[in-house]
Amino acid sequence: MFTSLAESGGHEVATGMLAQGGATLVDHVAAADTTTALASTHWNVVVLQEQSQIPSVDAFRQVQMYPAARQLVRMVRAAGASRSSS
Repeated sequence: MFTSLAESGGHEVATGMLAQGGATLVDHVAAADTTTALASTHWNVVVLQEQSQIPSVDAFRQVQMYPAARQLVRMVRAAGASRSSS
């Protein structure tokens, strides 16, 4: 959708997506496909989206989501992404 919107406004963008149904951020930390995707290009923006139910349970957020998100951010930065100012 983002690509279509950008192109309709005359902007050229390159996008990629790695989204298996039901996958959690923990799953992505452990997946070789995630490491490969992150290393495949220099990404300007990486969007992390958790599985739909994990964020709604505080215990899952604390034990699963937040640590996995932090690890994925480290992986993104190790692949060459710069820190956002926002």
